[in-house]
Amino acid sequence: MPPSEEETAVGDPTDWELDNNNQFFVEYRLERERMRSREIDMLQQLINNPNVTSESKIEAEKKLLKLQELMEIELLVENAIRAQNFDQAILIMQEDGALVIVNAKELSSEQILLIAEIAAQSTGLRNSQIKISNQLGK
Repeated sequence: MPPSEEETAVGDPTDWELDNNNQFFVEYRLERERMRSREIDMLQQLINNPNVTSESKIEAEKKLLKLQELMEIELLVENAIRAQNFDQAILIMQEDGALVIVNAKELSSEQILLIAEIAAQSTGLRNSQIKISNQLGK
């Protein structure tokens, strides 16, 4: 059975084809919210299930808190970057760093440094662990 249209759309966001204007940013945020809602629902069900061990509930609570912290960091970084006159920005946290995608035709070295510093401040990562991509420039 072939994957559904929704399953095909998810994939790895760093592999998605970036198209013009704001469509990529809107689609990415919508998909991220859908995935997060499912994950939060699953964790809440584990926490509220009387048949789940207390250790599993504690682990689910920790994951839920970590997810909420990640959501706050993403919002903070994305809004801080947009406040620097970038139309759109997305933060994608990865195991060993982060990827920031902005909607810009070109990025100067000063802009790249500014974006990296904003992301580093909020994530606790070093500038060298943060990759920056401009959506329009590809």
